[in-house]
Amino acid sequence: TVHQVCVFSVLFQLAVFVGKNRKCGQVVLLHQGQRPEPRLRIVADLLRRAHGVTLVLQPLRGNWFARLGRLTTPDTVIYYLTDMPPEAFPQAARRERGRSRLLLTHDQGPVLQVETVSGSQSFARRLGARRIVLDYPSSDSLRIRPIGADEAAVSICPLEDWLFWPLLGAARQQAVRAQ
Repeated sequence: TVHQVCVFSVLFQLAVFVGKNRKCGQVVLLHQGQRPEPRLRIVADLLRRAHGVTLVLQPLRGNWFARLGRLTTPDTVIYYLTDMPPEAFPQAARRERGRSRLLLTHDQGPVLQVETVSGSQSFARRLGARRIVLDYPSSDSLRIRPIGADEAAVSICPLEDWLFWPLLGAARQQAVRAQ
């Protein structure tokens, strides 16, 4: 999925949906943060109490993939934000081999497609998991769609809701200076 203005609400709704409709009892959130956003503790508690879904917060530090492998069962969904622009996370951009694309829209039309850093294709292959893309086409809708194991992911998000949109100007300025 993508970083956008209501990412915690989207996480909550997805967890409730897969808990009810897919009988998944665990959602693992892979995250970059040193300390997860405090609101995630509230989301985790509510999911557990009201919906019987466990939210596991897994930072991308240390031996995280081995831990993810041990956590992953047939009833696990891995929630990973696949839209980090290389300009925002140069260390991750160098380490990650996978690339995805994000289609930014405005008023229901495409505006710009940007390359993003993503490990989702590699994670799915190594864990033997199916991949889905969670699109955020507008502030009042979400869409879940499967993608093939070798297919490059293209997510959708309104330009004004994507948290990294201010970097687009900085990236363009750097490209102009490099020329």
